Amino acid sequence: MNLYDRLYGYDFANLYLITTHNGYTDNSNKKIPPIDIKEYPAVKKHLDEFWDDIKDRSDKGHTPYNLRNCAYMEDFSRQKILWAETMRIRKDN
Repeated sequence: MNLYDRLYGYDFANLYLITTHNGYTDNSNKKIPPIDIKEYPAVKKHLDEFWDDIKDRSDKGHTPYNLRNCAYMEDFSRQKILWAETMRIRKDN
C-alpha cells in the first residue's frame, strides 16, 4: 500500500452491515422488494437467538426480522467508514 492509500484509503476488513429491510422505493421510483429472511438461514438463525427481544418491537416491518421503511435505505448500499471508538461499549465502573 502506498503512502496516499495509507493516509486517505482503507483496507477492506471483510465486515458487512446487513439490512433485512421491509422493501422500499428507491430514488428513481424503482420498487425494491422486502428481504425474505428465509433466504438467509444463517442470519435468521442468529436473529432467532434474540427472538424475545425482536418479536414485540414497535419499529419492525412486516415481520420482526424486517426493518421498517426509512428515508435512508439506499445509504446501506454505500461504502462506509466506521471508527472503532464509536462502536465500543464501555462499562461504567
